[in-house]
Amino acid sequence: MKNKKSGEISLKFGVMSLVLMLLFGPFSLSADDKVGDAAYEAAAGLFNLGLWKQASESYKEYFAKHPRHKRADHAHFGLGLCYFNLKDYASAAVELKKAVEGKGPDRTESNLYLGQALLLKTPASPKSAEGAFRSGLLAMGFERTGIIRRNWDGESIKSWLKKTKDAKQKALAADVLVGMLESSYLQNDWKSVINKVSAFEGLVSGSRIEQRTRVLTGEAHAKLQEYKQAAIAYQAATKLKGGDAGDALFRLGLVRLDHLKEFEKAAKDFNAFTNKYANDPKKANATFNEALCYYRSYYSGKEDQLPKSIQTFETFYKTNRKHELAEAAQFYVGQLQHIRKEWKAAVKAFEPLMGSKNPTLDQLVFLLGDSYHQMKGWEKSAKYYMQFAKGNEKAINADVALHNAGVAYSNLRKPDNESAIAAYELLVAKCPSSSHLPSARLKLGIIHYEAGRFGQAQGALKQVPSSHPLKADADYFLAWSDLDNKKPLEAGRRFKVLRGRLEKTESGHQLIALSRLYQGIAEFEGRRFTESAQTLGGFVAAYEDHAKLDEAAYNLGLAQMELNRWDAAIKSFEKVPEKSNIHDRALYQAAWSKISAGKKAESIPYYKELLEKHPDSEYANSVTYELAEAEYETGGEKGGVDSVKRLTAFLNKTPAPSDELRRLSLYRLGHVHFEQKSYLPSAKAFEELLKDAPKNLVIFSAWQSGEARRQLALT
Repeated sequence: MKNKKSGEISLKFGVMSLVLMLLFGPFSLSADDKVGDAAYEAAAGLFNLGLWKQASESYKEYFAKHPRHKRADHAHFGLGLCYFNLKDYASAAVELKKAVEGKGPDRTESNLYLGQALLLKTPASPKSAEGAFRSGLLAMGFERTGIIRRNWDGESIKSWLKKTKDAKQKALAADVLVGMLESSYLQNDWKSVINKVSAFEGLVSGSRIEQRTRVLTGEAHAKLQEYKQAAIAYQAATKLKGGDAGDALFRLGLVRLDHLKEFEKAAKDFNAFTNKYANDPKKANATFNEALCYYRSYYSGKEDQLPKSIQTFETFYKTNRKHELAEAAQFYVGQLQHIRKEWKAAVKAFEPLMGSKNPTLDQLVFLLGDSYHQMKGWEKSAKYYMQFAKGNEKAINADVALHNAGVAYSNLRKPDNESAIAAYELLVAKCPSSSHLPSARLKLGIIHYEAGRFGQAQGALKQVPSSHPLKADADYFLAWSDLDNKKPLEAGRRFKVLRGRLEKTESGHQLIALSRLYQGIAEFEGRRFTESAQTLGGFVAAYEDHAKLDEAAYNLGLAQMELNRWDAAIKSFEKVPEKSNIHDRALYQAAWSKISAGKKAESIPYYKELLEKHPDSEYANSVTYELAEAEYETGGEKGGVDSVKRLTAFLNKTPAPSDELRRLSLYRLGHVHFEQKSYLPSAKAFEELLKDAPKNLVIFSAWQSGEARRQLALT
């Protein structure tokens, strides 16, 4: 990133020493105008002492009294230089122009200072300045060729350089040339700068203006978008002596960074600049640009540059807190930490920037919200996402923020479904072209479905486009909304259609198996037991290792029970794995399948396994009673003994069984004792039952108790 003045180039002249003793040495006094000569000599004397203000006043007094004096042209030159040294460049230009038009002073030197004054005054006059510098070179013997488009003649320049041995003359020519180049540059005449340098290459090379000339050439090439040539010129300038070496190095880095995409070379340039020019005002910008080089290098595929970028940006903003780019650097650190999935570090960088009005940080709140989202900090995630998107729905990532805010609200410890719905509905209303609409509608549908709002659920789910990958999920929940809305046959149809479509288009989709499973369950709830058994049987055969095999096998067993296929039902129940949370239910239904098949004795192993492996099952109490009943009815004398033991232990159980099971158990215990001729325990059981016996057992229990007491008396 360039600093504010990186596109400008300051004027730097190799101004000649203003010791003008040669120009203003003593003249032979004329007898005709001794007073005028004395006035001229007085002003020149003050000039030679460097008393610019006094000299200028003396020159003006001279002109007032001797306007047509023979040394007036020299006086205009002297007054012009006084103004020049007093930085009154506009006045200097006026006087120097008069000197140039006269016949006294050296034309090259006069044009040199005139050109410089025209460039330095406000406003500058670069076109007029170029004319002055051109006249100065022509006065030295350089030539131009062409009629319509005139250019400097390279051959005449070579000839001039060959015959001119005076180093001072060459230095003067070089000073005039660099002024002319500055003038062309300020007129945005970039090609002219390049052409002039090419023509005067012999004069430039090795001269004191070479470094400045290379910088101007580099700038001209850069303006013409000739970035490779610009880099060559800048690099050449960095190797020369002079005050432009730092500027050349900085500009070389910029060209490589912004245009040539030579990020590693540019980083080295900026790093060298900060080390070599520690007191340069552009040092901070160089550090920022170095970090930017690593940043862009990372994005171009050099992943190892990311840590360097973070480290350099951090160095920049921690040491340049008040710099205009400090906030941008800190933001980049957060952004890069976000890319690294270092969420805490990203938050640490982002949070101090909250409240910034810097327009370049437009994604700050979004990235802060996303960092919290990745850390499952749902509350802050939702807060910042909504802060970013609400009222700003057209911004980049606003749709992502609204979508993820909905997710965050749903994931709160206490889900805020109303806020989630509001976020999703805002996305649907304000971001009609968002790619996240199908997901938002799916999630809206699921929230409404889970809340029992089946109509609203279906309204959202049906809007998921048929071509979208989430269409299958939407159809799946559409089927579930029918199933839970007591429309099992419609649900079964939806599950079946979904399964058929996926088998044709995505044979490995996980919803194929689930759709078959719940199609079978829906058919069962719709009392289509034959179809249910067929559908669920296909699931069990095809998905032996499926996580929901237990659910399929259990429901298959129930369907087969409805069809009186007892042996098949038992086989299905036996496929429910022991680790399943419905294994106890499967054992219970297997026992009842045996009983329903008229094989009550064979139910006992299932009951015992249930009590052994699932003592805390919700069926445990019922199974205890039913097992005692089966043992008594099928086990003979031993079965009776076992039944008594089981019922006695059951009645003493803590916590106590339900009142209904207690009554049934007392009734059964009294009956078993009576059959075993244990009349006293039998009587006590019936008498205990009579304390709160239901009406249908009162008469029988009273009679049975009396009979037990009678038999006890007889024995």
